[in-house]
Amino acid sequence: MAYVTRKKKRARKVRVFKLLFWGLFLAGLFYGGGALLGSWSALEVKEVVVTGLTRHPVPSRISALKGENLLKVDAASLREELLDNTDVKEVQVRKAYPDKIIITVVERRPLGLIKAGGERMCVDDEGVLFPENGSEEIPVITGEASLKAGLRLLAEIRGKTEFSVKALSCRAPYEVVATVVDEQGHSVVCNFGKESFREKAEALAELIKVNNKMHYVDLRFIPYVVVRNGGGD
Repeated sequence: MAYVTRKKKRARKVRVFKLLFWGLFLAGLFYGGGALLGSWSALEVKEVVVTGLTRHPVPSRISALKGENLLKVDAASLREELLDNTDVKEVQVRKAYPDKIIITVVERRPLGLIKAGGERMCVDDEGVLFPENGSEEIPVITGEASLKAGLRLLAEIRGKTEFSVKALSCRAPYEVVATVVDEQGHSVVCNFGKESFREKAEALAELIKVNNKMHYVDLRFIPYVVVRNGGGD
């Protein structure tokens, strides 16, 4: 019959005692060290860098982070607060130890202004609506039948220097009609159809260089182009 000697019992008690001792010691070290780090002045936030935020002022909560302990800053909640703005697409909040917070914001780029729910709203290339702030110089969009194609057109010709789009009609389901203005301020109405917008924009840019009298251009059936000059020609 197996039995445990007094010596073995004593050894077992010693092991249990050691485990308890080291467990309590490590727990105290963890919580005590955490409290020490949480009050350590070397980890106080001295600099908050925010880049990419142009459509809103920096929230007061973020401005007030200076002086807080970096360990206690809730990066996830800061990110969510910024993402509550519908014109903010992405946010990255990074703690740069020992004393800096870096916040990088990617805003939605408005392509046009569209009326929704009785008020004028900005719309981006994904069709997301967000409030205008009054500083946008973007075309007014009317109609929704070919809105997706219209947004694709605006995205593809963004940055063109030969002309800019001042208004966009998406009322018809199979065509997008834009009012463009060249560098001299001359307006031309252009029917872009629903596809091949980059090719058509290049063709329009070349036409503008050689003809400053046209007032209507039909680009739907490129390479065949219909041009009407002022006076009905």
